[in-house]
Amino acid sequence: MASDLYPSPQTSLVYYGRSCFEIQFAGKRIVIDPFNPDVFEYASQDRKYSLPKNKIDYAFATHFAPDHSFFEGIDADRTYFACGDRPEFVRNIRGETVQVGGVVVHDFNSRSFSFWTVPSFHDDWQGALEGVNGIICLDFNGLKVVHLGDVGHTLSQEQVDDIGAVDVLMVPVDEYYTIDAETGKKIVEQLDPKIVIPMHYKTDNLAKELPFSDEKNFVSKFGKVSVHDKCCLSINKEDLRDELRIIVMKYHRD
Repeated sequence: MASDLYPSPQTSLVYYGRSCFEIQFAGKRIVIDPFNPDVFEYASQDRKYSLPKNKIDYAFATHFAPDHSFFEGIDADRTYFACGDRPEFVRNIRGETVQVGGVVVHDFNSRSFSFWTVPSFHDDWQGALEGVNGIICLDFNGLKVVHLGDVGHTLSQEQVDDIGAVDVLMVPVDEYYTIDAETGKKIVEQLDPKIVIPMHYKTDNLAKELPFSDEKNFVSKFGKVSVHDKCCLSINKEDLRDELRIIVMKYHRD
């Protein structure tokens, strides 16, 4: 599927704000954590977030919340809701639901796409305060992308092992609803990715008085930081560098 957002046939990521990303791979479109644009407090109503348009092949949600699981706002062929308390998704295809666990593998044009979820908590009290959260792990023909959702704690060794090797890691950094910057840094050290993309932070279109943080405190803890001037990033596994890179992406605007 051609799109002006994607400048190359590589695996491409588009950031829509909050924790929402679209990934294009082998002609398929995958969306993680779609939100309801109307639940946010904006500095101006003409700068609202927007969702991916047109047909989506796969949509994932890390947990139930209007800013993470708004499947109604997109046109998705199939949705996968992470249970959070166990390594399973609730899959919905045209109104029919079923629970699926383990590693799910699909092939697109001789390229493999696999995914699984790792249970975690939205807080550091075993979910007693904010409930559960499903970490989303996706493997695009060897390029490993991990979306932490609203994780609220450092990871156990079992979680690290279940996630496995990571190339690209999306980390929530708002320091209010999820983890603080120091916890985020520790998770990065635990998973040792090649690229880290901050998410779930206060962007410039949101009301300044909101209590959560922007990305600056988190990125200040790392040496190699790039501010990407676009909402789209294309990644080729063969081009990944050995050193960690923190990439701050612009959010997509209509």
